[in-house]
Amino acid sequence: MGILAKPARLSDEWFGNVAVIAFMAVQYLDGFYTYAGFSIWGLSIEANPLIRLVVTAVGPGTGLAAAKLIAIAFGVSCISGVCTPSWPF
Repeated sequence: MGILAKPARLSDEWFGNVAVIAFMAVQYLDGFYTYAGFSIWGLSIEANPLIRLVVTAVGPGTGLAAAKLIAIAFGVSCISGVCTPSWPF
């Protein structure tokens, strides 16, 4: 009798890497389109008060870049297991 092959399954590490790359791409696109909106309609279109505060303080390019880099840092730290949820279940 031959050895049965295990069905192919994607590893959790591979899935985590794809999730991080997709998250970074979405953050980049959000920053790009927000900057485009700032260029067309002005800074008043931003609904997030924290982003609006940073953008008015340091400028749209620097403010959005800083906000997106911070978001990516938090996202990567959560996906990598640095911040673990303390859910009751």
